[in-house]
Amino acid sequence: MNKIKMILKLNFKKHTVYRGNFIMNTIFGIFPLIIQYFLWTAIYKYSNSKTISGYNLMMMIQYFICVFFLTQITFPRQIARSISSDILSGDLNAYLIKPFGYLKMKFIEHIANRFVSISILLIPISIYVVIFNKNIGIANAILAIVFLINAFIAQFLIYCILGMSVFWTEESSNLMDLWGMIGGVLAGSYIPYTIIPVEIRSVLLFLPFKYLVYYPISVLVEENINYLEVLISWISSLGFLTVLFGVVIVMWKKGLKKYSAFGM
Repeated sequence: MNKIKMILKLNFKKHTVYRGNFIMNTIFGIFPLIIQYFLWTAIYKYSNSKTISGYNLMMMIQYFICVFFLTQITFPRQIARSISSDILSGDLNAYLIKPFGYLKMKFIEHIANRFVSISILLIPISIYVVIFNKNIGIANAILAIVFLINAFIAQFLIYCILGMSVFWTEESSNLMDLWGMIGGVLAGSYIPYTIIPVEIRSVLLFLPFKYLVYYPISVLVEENINYLEVLISWISSLGFLTVLFGVVIVMWKKGLKKYSAFGM
C-alpha cells in the first residue's frame, strides 16, 4: 500500500507540473462543444420538432457536455504512448527488474493523471450543474459513478492493448488514431444511440463498447431509466472488463517473450 501511495504521489506531482498544457488542451477541447451547440440548435430549429428520438435540445446539449467531461476523465492515450515508448526504446528493462508490476504502475500513473483532470474540471462541472439546474437522483448518480469506474478501467485496458501492439508492429499511433475514430462511433461519443437507425443501433447495443460512453451518460441525461436493464448491463460490463483483462495478460506474457527473444 505504501508503494502505491508513493507512486501515486510522484505521478500526481509530475502531472501537476504540466497542468498548464492540460488546461490549454481542455480549453481547446471546448470548441467542438460550441460547434455541437450551434449544429444541434439548427437541426432542432429546422426539424419543426421539440424532440428527436426522445431527446429535446437541452438534453442533447447536456449529452455532449457529458461526453466531453467523460472523455477528459477516462481518456488514457498518453499511457498507450508511454507503454509503446518504453518497449521500443528498451526502457522497459528498467521497470521489469523493479518489485512492482509494470502495468500496475501504469494504472496508478493513469489514476494520478486523471486526478489532475478531475481537479481542473470541478469548476466547469459545477457551472454545468448550475446552468442546467440538473437535479440528479441518488440512484442515478451512483449508477453513473459505477459505469464511469468501469469505463475508466476499460479505456485503460484498451489502450494498454494498443500500446503493447508495438511488441509486434513497432508502431501504435496509427492504431490509436483508428480506434479514436471507430471507438468514438461505437461508444456513442459522436451521437446518442437513440438517434441511430434501429438496424444499426441493435448491432451497437449488442457490442460491449456502449459501456465506454453511452451508458454512463444515459443514466444522467435520459429521464426514463429501466433500472433492471441497467443492472443487467452493468453485469455485462463486468464481463467486458474480464475479457479485456484476459487479452491484456495474454498480450503482456507473449509480448515479453518476444521482447526477451530480441535481447532487449
